[in-house]
Amino acid sequence: MPETIAVDSIDLTIQKGEIFGLLGPNGAGKTTTVRMLTCLIRPTSGEAWVEGTNILSEPKKVRASCGILTETPGLYVRLNAIEYLNFFGQLYGLSRQELDTRVPNVLDMLGIDAKDREGKRLGAFSRGMQQKMNIARAIRNNSNTPSYCAPIISMRRIDCAIESALSTTAN
Repeated sequence: MPETIAVDSIDLTIQKGEIFGLLGPNGAGKTTTVRMLTCLIRPTSGEAWVEGTNILSEPKKVRASCGILTETPGLYVRLNAIEYLNFFGQLYGLSRQELDTRVPNVLDMLGIDAKDREGKRLGAFSRGMQQKMNIARAIRNNSNTPSYCAPIISMRRIDCAIESALSTTAN
């Protein structure tokens, strides 16, 4: 069986605050590229930096500065909104103090009200609300580099949340 090459000789520079997209047919390597840049998978060769940090030598630092939303994100349906974001925040190395500030801010940005934050399990959320929770997970760490691999519903609200997250980290 011939070897499949997912990404070959990519060279790109994305400026801080810039919003970009990867376009191409199925199998072109778009998702693989994003997964490599967010340290979810290791490239077989080459080098890459995210915000000046090498993805190979400091993957934890890169993951802490990135957020990713894939086309079919996993959602822990037995958790409520706050538990869900705290869980992933802890995985990404955020302190309790950081989470106590960031989680409510992200939920506010996306319009997730108080009754839905603790009173409902994510499994009881509508599909649109579940999508918002996955977006919240992607921007929860005040990411300078949120990455999205999905068609987004409610683009206007999402654009505002991304813009707000980027302006917060620019300071």
